[in-house]
Amino acid sequence: MEIKYQNKSKKSSIDTYEIADKGDSLAITFNSGATYVYDHTKPGKEQVDKMKELAAAGEGLGSYIKKNVNKNFASFFKAQ
Repeated sequence: MEIKYQNKSKKSSIDTYEIADKGDSLAITFNSGATYVYDHTKPGKEQVDKMKELAAAGEGLGSYIKKNVNKNFASFFKAQ
């Protein structure tokens, strides 16, 4: 189930996120419509767990991705 990112800073480009049932991956959809999937393989369990924590908090997720994860994602989908 997709969850609307709270965006407490009002500066984030993140629209929604979805945590997989197993908790081993996180799909993040940006305002551009692009969706990136991060999992325990890429970028790794530690990073995914931190991203889930930040997503639930509604703050800091975009900055964390930019600084710590960048292009290390498992898959990418572009909205049509």
